[in-house]
Amino acid sequence: MVGEAMKRIACYGSLKKGFWNHSRFGNMTFVRNYTINGVQLYLSYAPYPFAIQNGGSVDVEIYDVDEKLYDMLDMMETGAGYHAVTIGDAVIWVYDNPPTGSKKFEGTNWKGEHL
Repeated sequence: MVGEAMKRIACYGSLKKGFWNHSRFGNMTFVRNYTINGVQLYLSYAPYPFAIQNGGSVDVEIYDVDEKLYDMLDMMETGAGYHAVTIGDAVIWVYDNPPTGSKKFEGTNWKGEHL
């Protein structure tokens, strides 16, 4: 992690710049773009992707957030069925299994696609 009061997160879906949750939560400091290996995106009828730790790779935006915002994001993500894992120096929220009826996303950089 970055510092005592900051957390580093990896964003691949609606928390990326230009999507609704990025502007909703706002106070995120951009660090860098990065590709995480060992994570695969899946698409469903939901307007956001699901990440599963089962191979593949995904392009993410890395941000630093304060602990209060991290706790809010964690509550939102875990409430939707995700759980946090640390890969490298960042936390990423993933699902255990692809949602029923979903399909593997063929790219690495999600730009709003869904089924």
